[in-house]
Amino acid sequence: MPRIHLSCLLGTAAALRPQVTRRSLCGAAPALVLAPQLSRAADGPTEALLPEAIYAGNDWIADRKLTIIEGDAAAAETAWRALGGAGAFEVLHKEKYTAGFKPTNEKMSFNSEKFPTWASTATGTVAVDRSVEVASRGGKSTSLKSAGVKIEDIGRGQIGTKELFVADGVAFSVARAYEPAPLAKMFGIKEVVTTFALAPDGSVGTAPTSTTKSRLHYEKPEVAKNRQE
Repeated sequence: MPRIHLSCLLGTAAALRPQVTRRSLCGAAPALVLAPQLSRAADGPTEALLPEAIYAGNDWIADRKLTIIEGDAAAAETAWRALGGAGAFEVLHKEKYTAGFKPTNEKMSFNSEKFPTWASTATGTVAVDRSVEVASRGGKSTSLKSAGVKIEDIGRGQIGTKELFVADGVAFSVARAYEPAPLAKMFGIKEVVTTFALAPDGSVGTAPTSTTKSRLHYEKPEVAKNRQE
């Protein structure tokens, strides 16, 4: 099986810029996963960034449903648990937990035109706060450091992200397509986690060994309360 060394995944940022349009958002996450090569410019972001105006806060109520598991189930489960997964690793497994996003000092400009009506005027960036998510999901705490990152601003607050991680001998990419609702504080995520073989010398196989897909829905507590009334 062809292999590339992990260091080769940290090349030029231009290699990470496939054309993604708002119209193709529904397929954005799977499309980003198909290319195992990831890179990050020396002065680029170290984690997937999102606009603070939409995604800030540590009180999001998340509903997650695992929809597809394909390929090497052991590798897929390793990646899933490294990301905080808890309970049975099986198709249709559902979780409900608190999720959050932490403020960052990294800068990135987003197209704020046609942001949802509920977006704030904040201009900073946030990233997934994995500590909140792991604690709420009941999973194991794993130190994850991004080895590569890609961010696509699709417009209207819709963001496509892809990160590469290594944990417990498995290399895996996490691709997400974020799509906020226009009128209420909620958004959906399509997530695709793809694993690749990791050799002892640090080389990463170019062919995916497994694919896990999930659908997520996030909403603020007040939205959930109003919906239940």
